[in-house]
Amino acid sequence: GFSPGLGVFSQEDWKDAYRTVPGDVQYSVDDVEGGIPEALRGGVLYRNGPGRFDRGGERYAHALDGDGFVTRLAFPEDGSPPQVSGRFVRTPWWEEEERQDRISFRNTFGTQPPSLLENMFNLELKNAANTNAQWWGGRLLALWEAGDVFELDPETLDTQGTTSLGGFSRLSQEGRRPAVDLGQQVLNNAAGFGGSAHTAHPHIDPHSQRLVGWSWTSVLGESIKLRVREWNREWETQADAEYVMESCSLAPHDFALTPDYYIWIENAMEVNTLPYILGLKGPAEALEMKPHSPVRVHVVPRPGSAASRRGEAPRVLSCPPWFCIHLSHATQSSDGKTIHVYSSGWPEPEIKEGEAREERQQFLGDWAGEAPDYTRISVTYFWRMEIDLAAGRVVSNSPFPGQKHCIEHPHVHPGLECGIQDTSAPRYAYMSLSNAVGLSTAPQGWLRVDLDTGATLEYYSGVRSFTEELVLVPKETKATYTPEDSSKVWLLGLVYDATKEVSSLEVVDGETMERQCRIWLKHASPHGLHGAWRGPPQS
Repeated sequence: GFSPGLGVFSQEDWKDAYRTVPGDVQYSVDDVEGGIPEALRGGVLYRNGPGRFDRGGERYAHALDGDGFVTRLAFPEDGSPPQVSGRFVRTPWWEEEERQDRISFRNTFGTQPPSLLENMFNLELKNAANTNAQWWGGRLLALWEAGDVFELDPETLDTQGTTSLGGFSRLSQEGRRPAVDLGQQVLNNAAGFGGSAHTAHPHIDPHSQRLVGWSWTSVLGESIKLRVREWNREWETQADAEYVMESCSLAPHDFALTPDYYIWIENAMEVNTLPYILGLKGPAEALEMKPHSPVRVHVVPRPGSAASRRGEAPRVLSCPPWFCIHLSHATQSSDGKTIHVYSSGWPEPEIKEGEAREERQQFLGDWAGEAPDYTRISVTYFWRMEIDLAAGRVVSNSPFPGQKHCIEHPHVHPGLECGIQDTSAPRYAYMSLSNAVGLSTAPQGWLRVDLDTGATLEYYSGVRSFTEELVLVPKETKATYTPEDSSKVWLLGLVYDATKEVSSLEVVDGETMERQCRIWLKHASPHGLHGAWRGPPQS
């Protein structure tokens, strides 16, 4: 057989990782290889991702239009076998399509009813609720970045309906209007616009013990209005901020925190809304990358921070072209003058000036069809950006430690996100790994990167296995963590095994990058997106 790490895989195997879950699941695990770490006892892993890819015999046009399916893996405190359950998020759209057994609604990435008349001038989008499962302050939220937040029962996964998170974000007309502001309240009221959508990528500041989320509204395609809120574990508001991204047509996907700043990376995109309005394309299909255009980095002081007390204004910095996807974390120097931002992303796509519009790189267009086609997807690298705040410029931004490893979904020890360099910043980052030969291929392992030296450690599950995003669990619970704790984590990752046509949860030791145990599931869990760890009840 082939050695792992060369990027060798079967596209048919990879397609199998995107199979529809027949229905809700609930069972007790009875096949575990190795010993489950005691640190996991009493905890719960939540994962969210697309779980249904067809209706009435029609395959969805795009994997990311799949209906949200939340998986729950609970580790009993007494060490008895883990309990697995999974349920679809029962949104009004899901229930309607379940009744009709047909594609009845338009979707972000191009899945829509077959009739043009059903789509033309119909701006309602189905909320797939398929992107993230966020646990915070006793509540479990299913997130999708262009719509309302759905709340789930953390024990049964029952869908409890939408929540505005205390009046923070809410779309108009039961979520059936996009997050668009027509510029005048009279027009918004008449047309049912003016609402806001909540990001699928909130982040937790472990030092202040706050969940930081933001909502967005597109103001007539000319700017993006952001509202940021910080909540404590009792869901009481600790800070509020507003910020407008001028001359911006697309809301950001993710962001990063430091003790003093919020950081958004604005990719160079343009939106051609006419095909969407006319019912010809989904909104994401109407996005195009702007070739040779600089990327903008927004550095915004957090309310109550030292930067805010100094009266600093938000900065908008220019960065050479690339495309940012997910941010693992950011750090700031102790003097507050330097910021490092770590993320996953693509290099600038090779687009020639004067190339036909249709040939420009479509945003995530290569994810269309039954499964992402890596022959058409740019290689995804881990990037490190350095910002000199005193000079007001991006000093550097490049793949770190180089262009050998194709990766996605980078994360750090959750107690060290949002840290000060040398005192509370992580030394290691962990991420999904496709290969170590610089190719664009499906994920088959995980990677540890030493942020000080660039040294790497690889773990591969196998050439017929496909690895999902990691969730990091500290080996011990402490009030404060130091850089020495950076590798003291258990890495939890779901894996689809094409030989057995079933999934497993692999637990890998963050200190050695060796497998501690493998927990075999009894069903094939479709390749998911994001999730969260719910720690054991504090005694």
